[in-house]
Amino acid sequence: MQAPSLYGNNHRWLQGHLEYLRDTYNEEHDLDDSEFQKKFVDIIPPNWTVCSLTMNPNTNELSIVRLQAEKTSTVIKLSLQRTRRSHNNTSENTMGFVAAIDELKQIISESDKTISTAKFYTEKTAVNEWWKRRMQLDHQLKRLLNTIETEWLGGFKGMLCGNYHEDSEGLKKFQRKLNQLLHNFVYGLPPNSTREKSQKMIDINLNMCRVFLRLGPDPSSRELDDIIDFLLSCYESQGVDIDYNRADIVQNQLKGEINRYHETASIKNIDTMTREQNDHVILIPDNHLHPIPWESLPIMRSQPVSRLPCLSFLRDRIMRSLAANDDDDNWTEVSINSKKTCYVLNPSGDLMHTQNEFETAFKNMDGWQGLIQEKPVELQWQNMLESRDLYM
Repeated sequence: MQAPSLYGNNHRWLQGHLEYLRDTYNEEHDLDDSEFQKKFVDIIPPNWTVCSLTMNPNTNELSIVRLQAEKTSTVIKLSLQRTRRSHNNTSENTMGFVAAIDELKQIISESDKTISTAKFYTEKTAVNEWWKRRMQLDHQLKRLLNTIETEWLGGFKGMLCGNYHEDSEGLKKFQRKLNQLLHNFVYGLPPNSTREKSQKMIDINLNMCRVFLRLGPDPSSRELDDIIDFLLSCYESQGVDIDYNRADIVQNQLKGEINRYHETASIKNIDTMTREQNDHVILIPDNHLHPIPWESLPIMRSQPVSRLPCLSFLRDRIMRSLAANDDDDNWTEVSINSKKTCYVLNPSGDLMHTQNEFETAFKNMDGWQGLIQEKPVELQWQNMLESRDLYM
């Protein structure tokens, strides 16, 4: 008797796909920059943005790489110990990586305790105290995430945003204005001055301009300080002396240009704070940053976002979808049948409030199947994952 095929009768394309992945993994560490761009970046669907986050805990430096198909990658390294000028010209230190992770672990530990002891709180007063503690932990986590966004990302939080509607003409004008005002400030020149050949000029590209414009029409002074300090430090690294005590001048000019871009686009009926259709962000945090719920940062709350372990994992899924659709070049949006949903509700039996909230609704959903107060065994898991499109 012939052994059953590993690939099944209806998935002959899968064999070729898996063989392709085998060859790809064997060669991926030897790719040069152009080959990496072709095989990893340019296959990303046009409405997707990939953000890779890496932390060096020894130097307290956060590196962010922003990848989009057919575009030059945007890379930035942010020191968590960078200082910013406050309004009284003193400096402010940011929260370090170890301190943030320690606080996050403490919040999770306290949350686990409340969950494991919930069944012992039966009287009204005790129940109210239990919920009070839960709310305190929620607020503590919210403050921590606000701190991470404000202090770690600061003026560069737009690195984690997807694609927004933009005024192409206005974007190029903003780029010219930003480069000019920085150059004039650094060399003490009046507006519209002509650059001398001996004067070095840092060119801020369009991708970085988009990051700054994601702050919206009214960025905070702290965010503007962060941007200005970073841009001026680029000149400083080229041997140009910078008078940071006068940086408020260029800060006000930058704020005016950002506001002008958004207002001009609004006149053209372009909503620059609205995402493009089917916009999606893929986050790839490293092992150090994986515990942090990046998806819950204020700037990410309204952003469709997924998290993956590595870029190779994303490449595999994209190529699998293309192979399954018998099209190696054109991306087709993946869709699911919402009726083919499975769920596991309150498997440990200790979340009765949650069960009462969702049980009736889940049972009344057309086509849904699931377990309530029951832990699935291995065969049930396998059946769910093989036969259903969505798991809750």
